[in-house]
Amino acid sequence: MTLFVFVICLMAERFLGSLDGYRKFAWFSRFRAWLTARISPTATWKIRLMLLVLFAAPILALQLFYMWILYSLTLLGFAFACLTLLYCFGPKGFYEETRAFCDAVRGKQDDTARWYANKLLDRDFANTPPSEIAPILGEHIFVIANDRIFAVMFWFAVLGPMGALLYRLSSLTQHSTRGIAPESASPFQRESTRFHYWLNWIPSRLLVLGYAATGNFVESMSRCSQGAPSCVERWPDMNERLLVCAGIGQDSTIQPDPITRIELGLALLRRTTVLWIGLTVLVTLTRWAS
Repeated sequence: MTLFVFVICLMAERFLGSLDGYRKFAWFSRFRAWLTARISPTATWKIRLMLLVLFAAPILALQLFYMWILYSLTLLGFAFACLTLLYCFGPKGFYEETRAFCDAVRGKQDDTARWYANKLLDRDFANTPPSEIAPILGEHIFVIANDRIFAVMFWFAVLGPMGALLYRLSSLTQHSTRGIAPESASPFQRESTRFHYWLNWIPSRLLVLGYAATGNFVESMSRCSQGAPSCVERWPDMNERLLVCAGIGQDSTIQPDPITRIELGLALLRRTTVLWIGLTVLVTLTRWAS
């Protein structure tokens, strides 16, 4: 079933246009605010218990509903799995917005380019020239693709719909701490960041191998092993740092302009998606054969 869910959801994400209006997580923000307002633990074990409650409550509710649907009618369970994965992608679009940014820069539509950059990077580029934004986006697309697409697919393959929801809720919690200096972060924020790091550890490294396998393997692996320490300041998170190093390791002899680099990155992401689907097909056929 996982293979068909992946194919349907990736096609829907590609051809149905923006689905941002259907991906609302305000309910989780309210639940998190309600929980943190009533529980302000300082002991590490209490913080971890609060994280457990924060994630387990919606995930268990989803799993119970999913099991009930599967028991009632399997076909509805398949449809529910597809809807859950689509809901957990994002929560914003990616491919179309990135291409729209490139088109806006080439068309010298600076305000439009900045608008798309704000959506993609969750930052305010009101007074920044698009020519300065493009190199930033050229690195971030490899991290964004993991967060919005690939890591969600990985945890769906491992745990089903509850895995996809777990990753998305963890990502939303971790993103709420962005921009906060480590020394200013609360114990809860530090623990949620640490949890998301470990949740992201396996899918990010699998994606690094995917970038290398569908791009320039030697250059990507060289950048990961030697170039990673050079961007510690820009990418303190090792998972993200490896993704960027592997993603930009296309061909050291080619120095494209920033927009061309973004388009090369999108092409790499498409090839990596095909590779992941191919591996899923292989695993599915092996299970059927056994």
